[in-house]
Amino acid sequence: MKTLKFLILFLIVTILSTCDDKPKYLTVINTDGSCYKLIEAFADSSFMVGDTARSNPFGVELDSTWKISWSYITPEYKTNWPLKSWTFDTTMAHKEAPVKVRALKKYSSVEEMAKNFRFNKDHEWRTIQPKYKLEKKFRWFYTYYVYSEVYPKIKTFSNFPIEKYMTKEEAEFWFNGNPDLVKGMNGIEIGSETDRIEDNFNKWFEQNIWEEEMDVLLKHYDLLKKPPVTKEKLTSDKDSLFLEFHNKQKEKNEEKDFSKFLDKQYKTNVFSELYSREGNPLKAYEESLDSNKFLDYYEKSIDYNLIMPGTIIMADNAINHGDTLKFNLDAYRMTYKDYEIKATSRKTNIWAFGVTGIIVLLVIGSFFVKRR
Repeated sequence: MKTLKFLILFLIVTILSTCDDKPKYLTVINTDGSCYKLIEAFADSSFMVGDTARSNPFGVELDSTWKISWSYITPEYKTNWPLKSWTFDTTMAHKEAPVKVRALKKYSSVEEMAKNFRFNKDHEWRTIQPKYKLEKKFRWFYTYYVYSEVYPKIKTFSNFPIEKYMTKEEAEFWFNGNPDLVKGMNGIEIGSETDRIEDNFNKWFEQNIWEEEMDVLLKHYDLLKKPPVTKEKLTSDKDSLFLEFHNKQKEKNEEKDFSKFLDKQYKTNVFSELYSREGNPLKAYEESLDSNKFLDYYEKSIDYNLIMPGTIIMADNAINHGDTLKFNLDAYRMTYKDYEIKATSRKTNIWAFGVTGIIVLLVIGSFFVKRR
């Protein structure tokens, strides 16, 4: 089994999830507590003629409650979807002139959205169900809105927790960017610190896979022909063997084969011989690892945007673009703990100032009337 192969695959998937063509999700919270979701993506010809079974760029089940619009070449959006036929303008490259499509759905409340919004059965996040919450607090002159979405921690490995390799603060920094552990450092120091944390992350990832593969090997120990080491000795050696395995990968920056590594450590070829057999358990484990379902989570990311009533006064993990808050939403941020999108805004109650002014004037007026 090639442990580094799976780690590289994980990192490549994570990098690909940052591509610019990922769907854009916008949630808008209205002053009365109602809300809507607007999803923007790129469509192909199948979708344009209404074939949502073969092509659905939004990641949600589309029904009559979703309103579809589209734009092609010009910025104006049209609502005559689906079309009877569709042909791309062959004079322009598709990437230069893609079909932008939007899906909009309104909800009477955040509670209704929480009850009804789901990713569709084909989406990589179909098992992820965020929790939505809106708190509306009236304070006479202002009304405060506190909105949050909590995405649950995804299940990755069970043998070794990340806390064995990083402190709580380091793990939160690595996966979510908070707290800012590199504040005050220069570029050289930042590089050194992030390299150290990255090495611990790689070690966490690799050792979990190593442990699983060693469990498979030990479970089928009797399949080894004339093993050079007892099952008990191999069990006691596995942690020190992993450190040697990890350091060799790190130092030489090359992929090391699990079975060949064990051959070299014990001066034998029985481990490679087992791996070369047809239908052997080590290779079966490798194939199951390549199709590990939790990797699917990392194949998707969302350009998430949020608009709140009034003026934003607090927004965790967000970049502020005028009245729109932008969040990076991906499975990487759900790896260590629940990931929360949260914002607080304040809406001025203009009428309250007017009523207060009238009351003040009445009080002052009554004072002068009494004096007369």
